Amino acid sequence: MAKKRTADTLLLQAAQVVTLDAIEDGPKAGAVAMNDLRVVPDGGIAIRKGKIVAIGPSKEIASAYEAPKRISCRGRTILPGFVDAHTHPVFARSRVEEFAQRCRGADYQEILAAGGGIHASAQAVRECSLLELTEGVRGRLDRMLL
Repeated sequence: MAKKRTADTLLLQAAQVVTLDAIEDGPKAGAVAMNDLRVVPDGGIAIRKGKIVAIGPSKEIASAYEAPKRISCRGRTILPGFVDAHTHPVFARSRVEEFAQRCRGADYQEILAAGGGIHASAQAVRECSLLELTEGVRGRLDRMLL
């Protein structure tokens, strides 16, 4: 049996790990790159010294690496390599479809003309009660902060 490699932490049993294919020539961005995804069901990640050293199926990661810390990510999605410098946890209307439109190449003016955009989002917030907004953000923060 081959000797196991060492890692500091293993993230195992994620519902899925979604990442971009290996970056050879710098960061990826734009509509084409956002469609170049790798999805690993029941995914795992090995981390050493703060860097991801392997991504693959949980069974493969667990058999190839030993680590003092193992974290079960059951039911979660892990998105290594995706960077979002900020978030807006208080909102009343999801804009996920607008994001998908942008990934397919739509510009902001097209989204706005179709009734989307920041104005529609702000209007949806104005139409919610404080209680509705509070309940929404509480649920999102619970998921975001594990």
